[in-house]
Amino acid sequence: MSLSIIAAVGAKRELGKKGGLCFNIPNDMKFFRKTTMGHPVFMGLSTWYSLPGRLKGRDHYVAVFERTELPDFITQVTDIQAFAKEWAEKEEELFVIGGASIYAQMLPYCDKLYLTEVEAEDPEAEVFFPRFNKRNYHRKTVGRNSDGDLSYKHVVYTKKAAPKQ
Repeated sequence: MSLSIIAAVGAKRELGKKGGLCFNIPNDMKFFRKTTMGHPVFMGLSTWYSLPGRLKGRDHYVAVFERTELPDFITQVTDIQAFAKEWAEKEEELFVIGGASIYAQMLPYCDKLYLTEVEAEDPEAEVFFPRFNKRNYHRKTVGRNSDGDLSYKHVVYTKKAAPKQ
């Protein structure tokens, strides 16, 4: 249980638009901060550039195609598959925080998905969370909330154990 995804998704799996998030949910940002605090985070380069800066209390891993000029506190990852396999063996939980391409590549390796399921759609969405078979996961709602006009629930999907051969 060392690789997890965390994301806020709209009713049609919407994630982002115009280089940012589809939904501005202050209480969900608090959930994100509380859930990921003290754990390393892994993201794509575009996600890193979209952040206001360093996420305090978390080690940063960023996927890059080639070595890039980034702050010293970032560990650059050039082989996502090798990185995922390495982390799958660790006890420490690492959170995959985006974007869509990174979610899609990491999904097969992740045992848990912390999804904020927003009960709204964004017709301007340009980026979507990858499809996954929910029957392969145990689903547990861990909270319901609303911010302004947006209602949402925090759901944890835990991958079911593979049948024994």
